[in-house]
Amino acid sequence: MTTTAGISGEMIRGMMIHCVEQRFEDIQAPRKVRWLTNNGSIFAAYLTLEIAATLNLELASRRSKAPRATAWPRHS
Repeated sequence: MTTTAGISGEMIRGMMIHCVEQRFEDIQAPRKVRWLTNNGSIFAAYLTLEIAATLNLELASRRSKAPRATAWPRHS
């Protein structure tokens, strides 16, 4: 999706519908599917949440910062 005006909630909802129809060849995922978001306002909008639930999508976000990597333990 390319735009210079920003992405609207309507565009996100359309993309959700399109992705589910393309992937599952149906209007609803057969099981809960996690949809990764950035928790922006377009994902928090009531209509977007309603459409996601209808499509059987579970909106999920990831941490803004990745957890710190730890070194592998050394074996003596």
